[in-house]
Amino acid sequence: MYKSNFTIIKLILAFIVFITHFIFLNKYVIESSNQYHYLLKFISSEYNFFNAEIAVKIFFSISGYLIGLSLSNKTQINTFYKKRIMRIYPSYITVVLMFFLIALLLNTNSLNIIIFDRETYVYLFSNLLTLNFIQPSIKGFLDQNIINAINGSLWTIKNELVCYFLAPFMFSLIRRNKKWFLFLYIISVSWFVIPTEIINEIHPRLSKQFPMFIPFFISGLFLSTLNLRRKLYLFNLFSILGLISAYLINYLIFTLIFPICITFIIVYLSKNNLDIKIKDYSYGLYLWHFPVIQTIYMMNNFGITNLYKLFIITFSIIMFFVYLNYVFIEDRFRIK
Repeated sequence: MYKSNFTIIKLILAFIVFITHFIFLNKYVIESSNQYHYLLKFISSEYNFFNAEIAVKIFFSISGYLIGLSLSNKTQINTFYKKRIMRIYPSYITVVLMFFLIALLLNTNSLNIIIFDRETYVYLFSNLLTLNFIQPSIKGFLDQNIINAINGSLWTIKNELVCYFLAPFMFSLIRRNKKWFLFLYIISVSWFVIPTEIINEIHPRLSKQFPMFIPFFISGLFLSTLNLRRKLYLFNLFSILGLISAYLINYLIFTLIFPICITFIIVYLSKNNLDIKIKDYSYGLYLWHFPVIQTIYMMNNFGITNLYKLFIITFSIIMFFVYLNYVFIEDRFRIK
């Protein structure tokens, strides 16, 4: 039953990511209108927890917890890696290739120019290898968009793959001795103490890479090794009170305890008795929403000026692709 609850939570998180990106990628439309400015203020507010970054972090908490449960069933390492790869890559490759072709077809440059442009192939191969930061787009496709990136959501996938690779080793250490969790957690959250200026001197994009997610993933692994049962309610209560207190007292303390506390809260929510059978479209929604929004914007939003109408049409198109992806790719390649 808990898997059903996690599916609902993941769908909500994926929808939050979609809404945040929809508003941000249509920023120019919103700014030119007198009706929707409150939406930009909402997603940019420092007090807003309804944003893509937090949703993605919680995804890693859930991933760590579910992977920990899988590893606790004594799954063989090679089987574990094979399942993870087949869960991630088929859909990932599909969306990369699909929008590579769309970028060629809808390009403002002639096909001859694109075919002989080195950056076209750098884009294709770097994105297939999950190294999206090397070449996020193709010349002549999204030049007028607010972000010149075909799929700005794919950058987290390489981080997830790194977590998958390290998961068996970290899980083994944590299950053997819970002090390893404390050690790994302190090391990982210490990243948040480093000033942003120092990180940016090393590499501007480094602040939003693997170290950003590992505390959440480790927290999920840790909770999967515990037999909480009735105590989970108390841990959840302490987590909520701890986060509220830390937020009011010191934001740095809040940042340091947030990964473990939010993981306790999410796991607690997953244990509630919601016997709802629903397909897990969250991964598909996460993969497909960004390039669809970008492409529609590049096509002048089909001439639609009403943002709510545009939202409904955009979401419908996304879910069409998500459904096809689930039926023909995800469900067929998944190893159960």
